[in-house]
Amino acid sequence: HHNSKWTKDHPLNNIIGQLNRPVSTQLQLHKQALFCYYDAFLTSVEPKTYKEALTQSCWIEAMQEELHEFERLEVWEIVPGPDKVMVITFKWIYKVNGRNFKE
Repeated sequence: HHNSKWTKDHPLNNIIGQLNRPVSTQLQLHKQALFCYYDAFLTSVEPKTYKEALTQSCWIEAMQEELHEFERLEVWEIVPGPDKVMVITFKWIYKVNGRNFKE
């Protein structure tokens, strides 16, 4: 086991991971990455409500990123909603308008 170098072409400070593990090929790493994506796809279910979204950090982060993009692009200015007025969700607007456009 080498302490200063792993091989002459791969100095120890360039090695990622544990030295006692075998070297992974690009194909092996690609397969592992695809499995991770597949696993994430199967375990990730889009929340149906805002309350559900607030229970998962990945959805909180996604919502924050979306809001920051709106601010960055100056798409709109976020203001508090008026009192005693029902707020219409984007999902509802899309479903209603989507049906109207298809007819």
